[in-house]
Amino acid sequence: GEQWEYRHDASGRRTEKRCDRKKIRFTYLWDGDSIAEIREYRDDKLYSVRHLVFNGFELISQQFSRVRQPHPSVAPQWVTRTNHAVSDPTGRPLMLFNSEGKTVWRPGQTSLWGLALSLPADTGYPDPRGELDPEADPGLLYAGQWQDAESGLCYNRFRYYEPETGMYLVSDPLGLLGGEQTYRYVPNPCGWVD
Repeated sequence: GEQWEYRHDASGRRTEKRCDRKKIRFTYLWDGDSIAEIREYRDDKLYSVRHLVFNGFELISQQFSRVRQPHPSVAPQWVTRTNHAVSDPTGRPLMLFNSEGKTVWRPGQTSLWGLALSLPADTGYPDPRGELDPEADPGLLYAGQWQDAESGLCYNRFRYYEPETGMYLVSDPLGLLGGEQTYRYVPNPCGWVD
């Protein structure tokens, strides 16, 4: 099976995740408590860069750049796309659209607690011309929760959230100040954030 390794800085922020078997690595650059940039490396070569702009915990826009090299004899070129986000009140991105106003990404359907009910490509929205771009997926669930496909968990800066149970894996760092149920996400995920 796959083994993923996660590294964090002294403040507990994730700085890297990697899978040596797949020869893939992600590095994270932070702006305070928000991820500002994600770099993806494949076979130790820079493959893509994602710049993210947040208003608090809500994604406003992202710029995604990827190296394209159609043939080894052709010099690699960077292709960059900038997309803007529309989010619900919990900070979950509902769609990304490009500068022409066309929708380029929608999330898959989820349960109330964020458990995936469909793949992002199977959103339930018609896409007969294949206009949605899976590379545009920002990888977010709720407010600042980064989905890790390899584990099924969401990285939430201070702890990990499990959408299958609607619970965190560790107790709230605020202790009982965060509520009586210190592992619970929130009482109402439609209007609350953690």
